[in-house]
Amino acid sequence: MFTNRVQSLLGWTGAILLLGSLASTAAARNNFDCTIVDENGTPIQDGEMILTEVRNGRERDEETNDDGRVEFRGLDDGAYRIRGNVDGYIASDSAPMEISGDITKQCNYTLVSVDHANAMLQRVQALTRQRNLEEAEAEGLKVVELMPEEASAHFVLSVAYASGGKEQEAVAAIERAAELNPAQFQGRVELVTLSAMSTAADQLVANNDFDAAIQKYEEMIAINPAEPLVYYNMAVAYGRANQFNDALTAIDKAIALKPGDAEMLQMKTRLEEMFMNTLNQELQAP
Repeated sequence: MFTNRVQSLLGWTGAILLLGSLASTAAARNNFDCTIVDENGTPIQDGEMILTEVRNGRERDEETNDDGRVEFRGLDDGAYRIRGNVDGYIASDSAPMEISGDITKQCNYTLVSVDHANAMLQRVQALTRQRNLEEAEAEGLKVVELMPEEASAHFVLSVAYASGGKEQEAVAAIERAAELNPAQFQGRVELVTLSAMSTAADQLVANNDFDAAIQKYEEMIAINPAEPLVYYNMAVAYGRANQFNDALTAIDKAIALKPGDAEMLQMKTRLEEMFMNTLNQELQAP
C-alpha cells in the first residue's frame, strides 16, 4: 500500500560529506597505534586522523605515515573514537575504543571512499526495488558494519527491512538513522514504520489471518489516523472475513479522507454487493 512512498524513499541519493572540527588536547598515559586503510585494504598515506575522547569531546589530530599508521600518545583512560579527515572519504566516526592501564593498544580502521559508499548504498536500494530482500538485507548489514556511524547506511537497511515486513528491525534501523542525523531522517521514521507495518499486515491477509491483520491496521491508525489507504486495506480485510458492517464503516472513513477516489468508490460498491449477496443467501437458507 505504501509502494509509491517506499519508491520515493529508495530514490534518495547523494554524496555523503560529514565535517568535523579540529582541536588538540594534552593527555596522560596510554597510546593508540592504529593502521588506517581504505575499503580495498590499501593504506591511507598522509591522511589526517582525528581522535575524540568520548566523555568530553576533546579532539586531537595526527597524520598517517607511508604505511597508513598513526599514533596517538599520552592518553587518559577512557573511550575514544577515531575518524578520518581525508578528501574523498567518508568522515564517519569509529565505534568507541576503550583503553586503560598505561598500555599501547593496536587498532585498525577502514576509511570508505565516497564513491564506494554511494555504490554500496545504491546496490541495497536496487536490490530492494527488485524485491531481492534477503540479499538487500545482507548487503545493508555489510554497509552498516563498514560504516556504523553513517546514518544513510542505517536508512537503506531500514527500507529493506520495511519492504519485507520486518517491523521491529525496520524501526530500530530508521530510529538509529534519525539519531545519527535528525535533520535528514527524523521525518522519515513514521513513514518507514508504517511501510513495515503495512507489509506485515498484507502478509497476514495473504495467510487469511484477518483478525491479526485488522489489529495491525488499528495500530497503524493509532500512529496516523489520517491515512486513507490504511482504512481502505482494513475494509478489504474485513470484507474477506465477511464482516461487512465493519468493512463498510472502514471504506466510508477512507472515502471521507480521500473524496472522489475511484478505486475506493469501486471498493465500496463491491463490498455492498457482497453484503447483499450474503444477506440473500442467508434469507434463502432453509
